[in-house]
Amino acid sequence: MDLENKTLRNGLFISVLFIILLIIVFLLPVVNAIPQGPTLTSNTTESAPAKSAHSRADNGGTITRINYDLQQQDYAWKAYVGNVTGRLTLDDSSNNTIYDWTMSTVTGEVYATRTSGTPTWASVVCANDTVIAAEQTYFSMSGIDRINLTFNMTSHQQFEVAGKNFPQNDCNYTTSTYINDSAQSESVNMYFQEVILYDGSNTIYITIMESDEIGYETGSAENNTYDFQMLVPENESTSQTSPLTYYFYVELG
Repeated sequence: MDLENKTLRNGLFISVLFIILLIIVFLLPVVNAIPQGPTLTSNTTESAPAKSAHSRADNGGTITRINYDLQQQDYAWKAYVGNVTGRLTLDDSSNNTIYDWTMSTVTGEVYATRTSGTPTWASVVCANDTVIAAEQTYFSMSGIDRINLTFNMTSHQQFEVAGKNFPQNDCNYTTSTYINDSAQSESVNMYFQEVILYDGSNTIYITIMESDEIGYETGSAENNTYDFQMLVPENESTSQTSPLTYYFYVELG
């Protein structure tokens, strides 16, 4: 009888302990993924070729009517395109992995900011008129290529930053880069959508990742596919001598 009672007490103790452990697990705070600095796997940079002068040798006593068209490179902006590979992993502080999950289709966001310190991800919000005006002042932008005329869309799909949800069409300053050398019509289904965010101190440019979509090049000629394309502003007056440094982060999922 004593043995039976002891067995029952032991069983009850184990059951209570198990319930307590479950309660502790469920009460632990949920830690959301945050954007991380990615590992560079490929890097090439190119620009438009210089255009030769147009020359003529016309006879004296003539009037020559000339119409010109020029596609001039804009040094107030630069772009980044590429692909992302990744996996979800469970690591310790020394990056030792106990388990990981390879992602066959990568989703998430790519971020670019001029701040060298880590942005305050928990404070990230949509950029407002004040933020955009300050950005344009910083870059001395006043022409047709200024930020508020480049990020002049309000359509974007839903996305998350460090677990914080940004509903569809929540932000006012968005754009989409070209596909097959052509602009996209504004809609929530555009590819390579880009949004401007702000963490209270720093402007953050974010593009929502695709999965191997045809990019800005003419598909029949290049047939290159990308996971992201994004624009970021540059100081036009020093773009060729002292270009600005941007810091990139990637968030999967």
